[in-house]
Amino acid sequence: MQFQDNAAPVEIGSSSPVCSGNKILGNVSVSGNTAAVQLIDNVVTGDMSVDNNTGPTQVKGNAVHETLSCVANSDLTVSGPNPGSPTIQGQCH
Repeated sequence: MQFQDNAAPVEIGSSSPVCSGNKILGNVSVSGNTAAVQLIDNVVTGDMSVDNNTGPTQVKGNAVHETLSCVANSDLTVSGPNPGSPTIQGQCH
């Protein structure tokens, strides 16, 4: 799944019990966005990369089965555990 170069805010997943996170088969790439991006409580079977976003970006509670990588984001918040990722790189620590 790719969400790139957008100026519209997006919430991918949710911590709400009414609308829980997603199960994404494969990789997730979120990059070059200028509006708010929230990645919350998703299960990702591949890699998740969050790169070069200038809007407020939140990464919270995602279970990433491969590599979770965050690089060159201007306003990044990583909160809560992001469990299950064997490799966490860059700003995602």
